[in-house]
Amino acid sequence: MRTSRGFSFLAVAILASCPAAYAKHDDAKNTSRAISGVTSQFELLNTVIRSGEPIKIRITLHNESTSPVEFRYVTGSFIEHVRIYDARDRQVPVRLNAPFLESGADKVNLRPGEQFVNVVTADLWQIYDLEPGTYELRFYYDLRLIADETLAAKSMKRYHSKDWILWDVKTYPLTVVDQGVSAATRNRLQHHARTSSTVISPTSEDSEVSKNVTRLGATIEDFRSLWGVPRKEEILARTATLSWTRKAAAAESFVPGVFAVDVAFLDGVACEIALRSNQRVTSRKLAKLAKPFLPGFRSVDFTKPVSDFGTYRVSDGTFVWANKYKRHTVIVIKGADYVRNEEIFDQEAATIRPPTSNH
Repeated sequence: MRTSRGFSFLAVAILASCPAAYAKHDDAKNTSRAISGVTSQFELLNTVIRSGEPIKIRITLHNESTSPVEFRYVTGSFIEHVRIYDARDRQVPVRLNAPFLESGADKVNLRPGEQFVNVVTADLWQIYDLEPGTYELRFYYDLRLIADETLAAKSMKRYHSKDWILWDVKTYPLTVVDQGVSAATRNRLQHHARTSSTVISPTSEDSEVSKNVTRLGATIEDFRSLWGVPRKEEILARTATLSWTRKAAAAESFVPGVFAVDVAFLDGVACEIALRSNQRVTSRKLAKLAKPFLPGFRSVDFTKPVSDFGTYRVSDGTFVWANKYKRHTVIVIKGADYVRNEEIFDQEAATIRPPTSNH
């Protein structure tokens, strides 16, 4: 059954939907967030696709609550729930001439403990231009889809957001290959991709490259989706500064050992992050705290500072250092984009905080 949400999204038509089915609950580990008591599992069925080929996603919904739930999500244009990131962990922009669709939400009525399985097929190529290479998919959910107003209000309060949040904290690898790639090569890549999904975690030690969604190069939407509404925000023409505290942010996703974070954005992209901690910060601790925010983290970059003040330089031009401020420590992660555009930040800040004069 279908219901209109009353607002438009940039979307792509789904090519087909496989028959849906109700099934018994699977005890496999679930990495999704509970929405109206419903958790979700995703499986990308074709992790390697040729240029122009659609993707297939199996979605499993499970009502873990003790009450019946009418769960809503978009199957007719499921791409609304998907964000694509490239190999450098940058979000892939939608093509400028991509179509707009008026989307309706599909309803799934679930009894307590009931599970529902569906497969959707989506054509990414109608809204994206993807070069051959490796990508990651992340799934987002729009809290405005929740049918019950009371449950919607509770979810918005819990996740500190009035619209989009991370639906699943797991990333799903996707490889795009040329049309001429052999079936054997494709199968080998597909097997590798199915064993390399990553859980987004601020403290993951699984890789030298951060998979954290809140990091340099991420968007304001990325930070809001994980940490919720900021305690303070300053949005100017091209620059913005948003601040979160452990007390106000979503508790399960905030940075361990840090009580507040300030993030500076240029054109909506994070280029400087300041962490505030009450802990004693050694060089080893500095590297551990900075790691989740550095897309190209390398432990070797923290073996020796580049200045007498304990500043470390990362291979991509990012600088990291720690300063004592009153009774706590501030860890600054200054990206290369901030260094190159520092004048823009100063000029825009001066428009609302003019320099003081002694004359």
